[in-house]
This record gives sequence, C-alpha cells and structure tokens, in this order.
Amino acid sequence: MTLSSYRVDASTNLQANCARAKQQFAYLYPGLDFTCGPAGFYYSNVVLPGNLSSSQADKAIMDALEQVIYGPWTLTE
Repeated sequence: MTLSSYRVDASTNLQANCARAKQQFAYLYPGLDFTCGPAGFYYSNVVLPGNLSSSQADKAIMDALEQVIYGPWTLTE
C-alpha cells in the first residue's frame, strides 16, 4: 500500500493550527492573511499577495490547517 500524504481533520486543534499557520505564512508568503473561523468554517477573508493565486493560497492554508505531511510512503507486510 502506498500513501501519498497524511492529513488531520482541520477541525482538530483549529485555533492552534490557524495561529501557527498565520505565523509561518508571515515569513513564507508575506502579505497573505486570513481570518480563522470555527470548525466547519476554517477560514475566510483571504488577502492575497501578488505572487499567489486564490487556489494556491487555499491549498497552502488547508495544508497548514490539516497539518499535512507529504509522502509517498510504501507500507509492506
């Protein structure tokens, strides 16, 4: 079996993950900002820097909120 990535439900530790993401993005994507929301809402009010599209920003934000870790990993018996 091969896993391409591991993700945690975004509602798990949402506020802590959101605060961490905003801190990381201040360095990685200067100008990217968003408002953290309650579970099921996740984020809103995205402010995009000139070098990111809305789809790129959405992927970056959701990856951070879901604490994604990319593989691939191959599990064998």
